[in-house]
Amino acid sequence: MEFLIAEKQESAPPSCRRTAQVKDECPAIRGIVTRWTPEKKTGKLLWSFKTGSEVISSPLITDNSVYFYSSSNRLFALDIKSGKEVWSYRRSDYEMVTTRSRTSPAMTHDGENILQLFSDGTLVCLKAFTGKILWEVRTFKPNISSGPF
Repeated sequence: MEFLIAEKQESAPPSCRRTAQVKDECPAIRGIVTRWTPEKKTGKLLWSFKTGSEVISSPLITDNSVYFYSSSNRLFALDIKSGKEVWSYRRSDYEMVTTRSRTSPAMTHDGENILQLFSDGTLVCLKAFTGKILWEVRTFKPNISSGPF
């Protein structure tokens, strides 16, 4: 399996196909996730998915799904065969603690749950297959000043 996250499908050279890291010669990551066949020179596009915002994480790839995090504070789960969205989760009414949390999703050892740290400092655990929230915890709070020091 080879995946590419790029501005335009046609602007991405075959050498940019990746499983985890974007190479220097690859276009800027701008919110299109694509899946290609594994042939190095002549890979065929299998599917494409537009996120609507910049993809800011490495993909988490499993047998059935691809998970990734975007700059809109949204975690996506796509079907690995079709590229269709299975579910997505977005933190709403949140405070931005970091301008962009560049953390990648992680899977629990049993393969049942996904963990993601969001830009408001909340670590969320979701069911991998449904996106149902199991728990969340605020890991840090913003520095709020009530006046000059």
